[in-house]
Amino acid sequence: MRIYLDNCCYNRPFDDQSQLRVRLETEAKLRIQYLMRTEVVEYAWSKVLDYELGQSPYFDQIDEICDWVDWAAVYVEMEDSIVAQTARRSCAMASNGWMHFTLQAPRRQGATGSLRPTGASLSI
Repeated sequence: MRIYLDNCCYNRPFDDQSQLRVRLETEAKLRIQYLMRTEVVEYAWSKVLDYELGQSPYFDQIDEICDWVDWAAVYVEMEDSIVAQTARRSCAMASNGWMHFTLQAPRRQGATGSLRPTGASLSI
């Protein structure tokens, strides 16, 4: 099985676990993470995840989440025009009072888009 986790899934274990829903979603993500590590499922990483992580102010979380890129079976590229459109929307939000943080997007080794032997990802 092949799956894709969005950025919210990767960040869920770092959220406040006092709410039942958050705790259950975290447990589900950690179970999926186990399946990813044991290669029961293959997962895809994407340029969108790189971009979104590059916007996060939480450096420790970014480091832990970026460890998953090397396990991905597939790296999904994206047209630069889509990345630029996303950046313009972020700037528009910032101009309307939203806080906007920027980091260097994580770099991934050997991003080819071809299948590799390990991986997994899913949206919850």
